[in-house]
Amino acid sequence: MSETDFEVVRVDVAAIHTVKMGLGVGLFARLHEGARLSFVRRKINGEIWLPARSIYEGSARLGLVKVVRQRGESEFTNYRKFSVDTQSTFGPRPVKP
Repeated sequence: MSETDFEVVRVDVAAIHTVKMGLGVGLFARLHEGARLSFVRRKINGEIWLPARSIYEGSARLGLVKVVRQRGESEFTNYRKFSVDTQSTFGPRPVKP
């Protein structure tokens, strides 16, 4: 085993209280209790950890009038490995005739 085998694979976050944003009284937005976020990573080709899935859901009050309820899910697949050749040369610039 190596140090790279010990990576954070999944993060789950839940709002256990209403989160107020803007002057401490929720003037601009309030994220309501129960909002959730989940983020999962996967090791690809035994080499690198990349995002596999993210899910969010919850409701919020924007300003003092609008309530927004959202749920979303993104799944990341079909990662491809690319190889690129790069050449760099350093030296004096050629003088134009």
